[in-house]
Amino acid sequence: MLLRKKKPVILRRDRHPISRRNIDEDALKVLYRLKQCGHTAYLVGGGVRDLLIGRQPKDFDIGTSAHPNQVRKLFRNCFLIGRRFRLAHIRFGEKIIETSTFRRRPDPLPEGATTQQQAQDNTFGTPAEDAQRRDFTINGLFYDINTFAVIDHVGGLDDLKRKLVRTIGDPDERFIEDPVRMIRAVRFAARLGFKIERKTMAAILRNRKALSGAAPSRMLEEICRLAPFGSSAAAMKILHQTRLLEVVFPELAATINESSETADILKGMLQQLDQRDLPAADLTPAVVFGYVYCPVFRKEIELLPENPHITEYLKIARSILEPSAARYHLPKKYFYDIIHQYALQGRLELNGFPPTVRKRMLIQPFFRPGLSLYRDYLKASGQPVALLDELGKMAEKVDPLEIPAPRRRKRRPRRRRRTETNAA
Repeated sequence: MLLRKKKPVILRRDRHPISRRNIDEDALKVLYRLKQCGHTAYLVGGGVRDLLIGRQPKDFDIGTSAHPNQVRKLFRNCFLIGRRFRLAHIRFGEKIIETSTFRRRPDPLPEGATTQQQAQDNTFGTPAEDAQRRDFTINGLFYDINTFAVIDHVGGLDDLKRKLVRTIGDPDERFIEDPVRMIRAVRFAARLGFKIERKTMAAILRNRKALSGAAPSRMLEEICRLAPFGSSAAAMKILHQTRLLEVVFPELAATINESSETADILKGMLQQLDQRDLPAADLTPAVVFGYVYCPVFRKEIELLPENPHITEYLKIARSILEPSAARYHLPKKYFYDIIHQYALQGRLELNGFPPTVRKRMLIQPFFRPGLSLYRDYLKASGQPVALLDELGKMAEKVDPLEIPAPRRRKRRPRRRRRTETNAA
């Protein structure tokens, strides 16, 4: 689809709130170095968007006319990554300033092809072409370090004012190019408190099943990025509204359709999680998937006969998690973390956590996340949490060095097998 060329909207310094004081000093170093060497360099993407609405960006990305090898020659701390399109990662300690060369959208595929192949998306272009190939208008804004102006080629400034998430270009085409953009639309709407624009929403409803063909690793990454910054409850609500929940978490969608109580419990649990405002690094796949599937797990537990064995909890946890783990290639570490967290609920409910194993259990890595998960479930379902608060205080006081290692039984020496030679 060819987009009409329009003159960019340029917002001068006195008409926007962005100040260099709010930009990371290492990002400024990169911008000024590229400028001094004769290259065009802009702050691009989500960093500009967040600065315009008064939020502190989590990272700063840079777009430049310099080619990747030119960037590498200018910065000794630069590493090039990627095969399809090379990106420059400029390292400052543990921080990375991602610097990409302006590129344009790929040429149309031959007639008869059904999808755009992203492998073609590797052609350098102009800043205007680079803005057109980005996903959403609010992410297509540039900040020029030379003139201190904000440059808008795609109508992002208007959408920021209206609080809308809108694709650049035809939404059907953009979602067919990359189905994961539908999850990204949900993430931006939930995190920023925006609405998804009408045509973009309609395109998501039409193309939602294309997500089943997306790369599992990218899907897992984007799903986990729905939770940080206190946005998990809002993201789950929008997933349900767009019917993406049926594709992303079909087991949860089926349970919610059967019982509105399950939806209320999940909402309450996610609100509790959002209130804790955990760092993004702590919101691992084990936490995200553990919360999402906990109401499904609890619904199945209710069907067990009275006084079940702990192995029944484990069987149910496995049966619920295995389809999703296979769908998104969930690493075994996170899979078993969730299993242990669910099993912890069974131990507490069936035998009240025997004192003989209590201290050793308190130092297990899954204990505190599992306890938080169970506490949030009890709060969401209106049940008392006094016992869990007591266990949490005990866990804080326990010193792992004071707990003796479990005694191992001595192995009996193996008897030599009697043979004819030995007998002789």
